Amino acid sequence: MPGSDLSHDGGAVPPPVDPWDRRETEPEQSYGWFRAYLALGAGRTLDELADRLDRPKYLLDQVRRAWHWDHRADAWDRHIAASLSAARHAARDRAAGRATSAALAALEHAE
Repeated sequence: MPGSDLSHDGGAVPPPVDPWDRRETEPEQSYGWFRAYLALGAGRTLDELADRLDRPKYLLDQVRRAWHWDHRADAWDRHIAASLSAARHAARDRAAGRATSAALAALEHAE
């Protein structure tokens, strides 16, 4: 799946590709807080983030609304879920392929 790995070198901010990428005018500190918010995983709350960052919840809420964190975090969660699902399907397909190969080899050996 195409997408960002959430890394930026601190230089000029490239145009966003995915909703979770840093916006061109988004302050570095705000984006850092957003990344910490994403790291909390699905079911994240501002209370958790405020505790983790030792910042007032009202401040984080203002930044959350200004930079559309809810929409961006939902997109991130869907991306992660799709990536995990694709990995599970690929692993299942590899395992099925190995099992089929082993069964065919056993049949050939038995004949």
